[in-house]
Amino acid sequence: IGGRITTIRGGQFTDMDPSQMGLVSVFAYFLGNTDWSLYSLHNIRLVSTKDGRYMPVPYDFDWSGAVFTRYAKPDPRLGIPTVQDRLFRGPCMTPAELAPILEKFTSQKAAIKDLYTRLPLDDGYRRRALDYYEDFFRMIGNQGRVKRELIETCAGRATS
Repeated sequence: IGGRITTIRGGQFTDMDPSQMGLVSVFAYFLGNTDWSLYSLHNIRLVSTKDGRYMPVPYDFDWSGAVFTRYAKPDPRLGIPTVQDRLFRGPCMTPAELAPILEKFTSQKAAIKDLYTRLPLDDGYRRRALDYYEDFFRMIGNQGRVKRELIETCAGRATS
């Protein structure tokens, strides 16, 4: 993206490139990853671009619901019993802002399934991961669930 990594902590959603922040947040939800913080740069790198934007880039997904390691536990403050319980931790977005992000995921559904089919994975893990992703795709296909799980969940929360 033609930028460089910066370590400025204390950033908020509104400081970031909005489309990238939305994509990163929905990607974390897709994976069932709550183990990240923009504010403290926990499992997030910031790339500053030449045009002055900050682009968050996530990494380290071992505590996500999709990976579901034995040692993964959600932060008790989040109020979810397991890492497989998805929780949207991203910025508040309107349906119009969210629609193109969800379309990116929808357009890649077959490629994601194909990747998991081709990778040398344990069959049980492959099946669990694909089922986990399928639940996400069912959710984004249901406007009521999108509203409940991605739009309304941001209300009243801190911005990071």
